[in-house]
Amino acid sequence: MRPGGSQGLGCEPGMVRKCLLVLGPLLFGMLLAASLWARLDGARLPARLEWDGHYWRVLEAGLPLAAGDEIVDIEGQAASFATLLGDPVKLRSRAELEQWLEEKRFLYGRMRSGWLRLEVLRQGQLVPLRLSPARDSWREWAREAWIEVLPACFFLWAGWTTLARAPRRPESFWFCLMCLLTSLCYLASTPFRTGVMLHPTALTCFLAINLASFLFGPAVLLHVTLLVPERSVRTGSLVALYALVGLTLMSLDVPLQVGVVGSLYAAVLLAVVWATWRYRSSVHRQQMKWIWAGYVWGLTPGLLFNGLPLLLGRERVFEDAVVGFFLICIPWFYSLAIQRYRLFDIETLAEGSLVYVFTLALICLLEMSLLAALGGGFALPTATVILMALIASSYGAVHVRVARLFPRKEPEVVQEFLARASGRPSAEVLDCLYQTLQEWPAPQSLQWIAGQARVGCDLYLGEPVTAELQLEAPRGLLLGPLQHGHYTSRVVLLLEQLARQAALLYQNARLFEEEAVRRESALEERERLLNDLHDGVGATLASIRMLSGQPEVSALAGDALFELQHFLYDGLDYTLAADVLVAEFRAYGNRILPDFVLTARVEVEVVNRSAGLAAFRVYRETLQRCRAAERLRLHLEILRERMVLVVEAGEGLSERVELPCQAASRRT
Repeated sequence: MRPGGSQGLGCEPGMVRKCLLVLGPLLFGMLLAASLWARLDGARLPARLEWDGHYWRVLEAGLPLAAGDEIVDIEGQAASFATLLGDPVKLRSRAELEQWLEEKRFLYGRMRSGWLRLEVLRQGQLVPLRLSPARDSWREWAREAWIEVLPACFFLWAGWTTLARAPRRPESFWFCLMCLLTSLCYLASTPFRTGVMLHPTALTCFLAINLASFLFGPAVLLHVTLLVPERSVRTGSLVALYALVGLTLMSLDVPLQVGVVGSLYAAVLLAVVWATWRYRSSVHRQQMKWIWAGYVWGLTPGLLFNGLPLLLGRERVFEDAVVGFFLICIPWFYSLAIQRYRLFDIETLAEGSLVYVFTLALICLLEMSLLAALGGGFALPTATVILMALIASSYGAVHVRVARLFPRKEPEVVQEFLARASGRPSAEVLDCLYQTLQEWPAPQSLQWIAGQARVGCDLYLGEPVTAELQLEAPRGLLLGPLQHGHYTSRVVLLLEQLARQAALLYQNARLFEEEAVRRESALEERERLLNDLHDGVGATLASIRMLSGQPEVSALAGDALFELQHFLYDGLDYTLAADVLVAEFRAYGNRILPDFVLTARVEVEVVNRSAGLAAFRVYRETLQRCRAAERLRLHLEILRERMVLVVEAGEGLSERVELPCQAASRRT
C-alpha cells in the first residue's frame, strides 16, 4: 500500500483530502440549518396518524379532530397512503413516489393559506371539518430530531478525525466520505419524521440527498472494507459497483433501492469474513478484531431487542431509531482499525465490557425485583423515582463487586527495576534494565541499538510488531514480538514508565560519575599546585623562620606560612590529627606568652584541616589580644560538630569562642 499517489479509486490527491476536510463540516452545517428552516417553514396536521390499510386513522389530536377519526378526503382529493406519509422509504414503486411528491406539493400550497378542509369518517358518518395546520417551533424540532442529529454528528466526527490523523492512508479518505454520506442521510431524513409538508424545492433537495446518501453510503462502506487491512479489489470492480448504484438511484424505484442497500450491507459482512480468513499477520488480525467488535456492538442491540421479538411474533421493545443509535459503534471501531490506534487493546475492551454486562444484568434483576415488590411499573411516578434512585445508588457498589470477579494483576515491573538498579553505576543500570525486560514483558528478541536523544517507548506496527525504548543514553533497546500477549496500551504505558525511570537512574549515575571524575581531576590539580607552593614559597618561609635571628622576623615568617597553609587547604577535604592541632596551639602559646597553660579535651581523632586552620587563626588573634595578661589559662574542647575555646585572663575576665568543626574527611 503506497502512501502517496492517486491511481484509480484507491487513493485521492492531497488537495481532494483537504477539500473534503473543509467542505464536509460546511455541508453538514448547511444541511442542518436547512433542515431547521424547512421544519419551521412547513406545516402539518395537528394530529398523530396511522395507516390502517384503508384510511389514515387519528391516534391522538386536538379539536376539531378526535381520536378514532379516519381521514377520507383532503381539499376534495381522496386521502391515499402517499398523501400523509412522512418517510418515502415505505413506498412501493416509482409511481407512488411521484404521486407522493405531487401530493406533498399540493398540500403545502393549501396549508400555506392557513386553513385546510377535511372529511373524516366518525362513527360511521362523514363529517366535514375545517382546521388550521400546526407549525413547529425550534424546540419541537430539536426534541424530535436529536435522535438523528447526534448519530450524524458522531459519524462526521469519526470520519473527519480519521482523515485528519491518517491522511496518507487511502482507506481514510473513503472512510471519511462514507461517514459524511451517512451523516447527510441522517440529517436529510429529519424533516420526514412527522409528516411535515415542506417547501417543494426543499422537499426535492432533501429527497435527493436522502436517496443518494442512502445508496452510496453502503457502497462506499463496502469500498472501505475492501481496503482494510489491505487493498483486495481491482479498480474496474469498484467502477462497476458505483455505476450499479448510480443506475439504481436514477431508477427512483424505492423497493429496488432498499434491496440494493440490503445486498450491499450483506456484501460488507462477507468482505469482513473474507478478510478475517485471508489476512494472518498480527497487525491485520487486530484490525479485523476491531471491525468485528464494531459490528457486534452496533448490530446486537437491534437484533436482540427488535429483531428477535419480531421473529417470535411480538412487538418491538424499542423504536428503530433508539437501537439504531448503537450503529455509531461501527464507524468508531472502523476508525480505530484504520488509524491503528490502541490496536492491541481489543482484549482489554472485551474484559471491561464483560464486567459492565454482568453489572447491568444484576442492575436489571434488581429493577425487576423492585418493580414486582412495588406492584407496578414505570407508569407509577412515585415508584419510578424510588426505583431510579435505588438503581443509581447501587450501581457503584455492584460494579466494584462484579469487577472483583475478573481480577487483572498488574506487574510491578517499575518497582522491581528500581529496587534492582538504584545506586548502581550507569553501565549496570542498563544491564538491570535488560534483565528486567527479559523477565517482563519477555519479548522473543531483545537487542541493543544505537541510542537517541529522547526518552520513551515507541511502538512500530510492522511485521513483526516491535517496540523501541530510548533512554537518552548511548544505547537503546529494541523489543521483538511478545511471547505471551500483545503490546496493549497498558504494556506500552508500563514500558514508557520503565524507560523514564531507567533514564532518570542512568542520568543520575552518569552525572555522579562525571562529578567524581571532575572532582578527582580538581584534587589532582590542587595537589600539584600545593606541592609547587609547598616546595617553593613554603620552604622559603620555613627557612626564614628557622634561620632568622630576630624573633619578630621569625614570627612574621610563621604567620605568613600559616596563611599560606590556610589558603592552600581551604575547601579541600584534607584532615589533620586532633592531637597535632592541640600541640600546635600549645607551642604557639608558649612561644609568645611567658605564663601560659592550655588544657584540652578531644572527642575525635581527626578534624578537617581547613576548619583547624580557621580555628588556629581565631586562636592566634585571641592570644594577641591577651598578651598583656600576666597569667593566661585556656581550655580547648574539640568536639564532633564544633570547637570550644575558653580563655581566662585572671581577675574574673573570661571569653568563650565556638568554631565549627568537621570531624569526617576523606584525605590526610
